[in-house]
Amino acid sequence: MIEHAKEMMGMNIELRKLLDSDKETYFELENETWVNKRMLQDEEANDRSWKAMFADTEAHYAVLMGDQICGFASILKLGEEVQEFRLELFERFRHQGIGYAALVRLLEICKNEYHVKKLHSKVYPDNFPSILLMRKIGGTPYEITENPCIEESLRTEFQKDNAELISDNVKRMAELFGVEPELLLSNLLVFQIPLQPAEIRFSLSLTGDLSYEKKIETKAINHMYQETTRILKSILEKAKKGTEEDFRKEMMDMIENLESRM
Repeated sequence: MIEHAKEMMGMNIELRKLLDSDKETYFELENETWVNKRMLQDEEANDRSWKAMFADTEAHYAVLMGDQICGFASILKLGEEVQEFRLELFERFRHQGIGYAALVRLLEICKNEYHVKKLHSKVYPDNFPSILLMRKIGGTPYEITENPCIEESLRTEFQKDNAELISDNVKRMAELFGVEPELLLSNLLVFQIPLQPAEIRFSLSLTGDLSYEKKIETKAINHMYQETTRILKSILEKAKKGTEEDFRKEMMDMIENLESRM
C-alpha cells in the first residue's frame, strides 16, 4: 500500500463527469481499443450508444491528467444489487500508474456519491494487465460468468475451435478460479473489488510477455459479429417469403436475444 501511495504522489489524476463535448474523444478511444472496427462504422448506432451513456443506470467520467483526457471510467448497473466498473486508457497513457490512480478516484466516487455496497469487474482471462490491476487494488477472484458475445448453444464448439488460446498463463487463471481452462475461453473472470484500496489478497505467478493481445476477445467479438450477420441474413431470406409482421417478429426476437446476453 505504501508503494502504491508513493506511485500516486505527484500524479494529478482527476475524474470529470462525461460531457457531450467528449464524444469525439470517446469514439477515438473506442476506435483504438475495439477489436472489430466495422462495428463502429454505423454512425446512427454510435449516436444511440452515446445517448445511452447519459442514462440514470450508468455514470461515466473522463480520466484527466491536467487538461489531457487519458481515457474514460464508468460505473455500470446503478440501482442494481451489484455494480460494475469499466476503465479504458489510451495506449500512450498506459503502464504509468494512471490506471491505478484513476481507479482509486473511481472507488471514492462509488463509495461517497453512489453508496455502492458491492462492486465487480469483469475481465477477459488473458487480459493480464487488468488482472494485475485488480490484484494491486485489493480485488479478489469471485466467479466466472458467461461471455455475452458467445451464443450459449455454441459455447462448447467455440471452446474446441479456440483451444490453442489456452496458454500457460490462462491455465494459471483457471487454477486461481478453480475451473477447467477451456471454460475460460467462453467465460469472463469476475473480481470483487474493495471500495477502498486494500492489501494484495491473492498470489499469482505469471510468466513471459504480459501485454494484452486481445486474442480471446478478438475471437469472441468476431464470433458475435458473424453470428449476428448469419441471423440477419436468415431473417431477410424469410422476409422475402413471409409477411411484414413475420419480419418484425423475427427482428424483435433477435434484438431481445442480444439484449438478454449483454
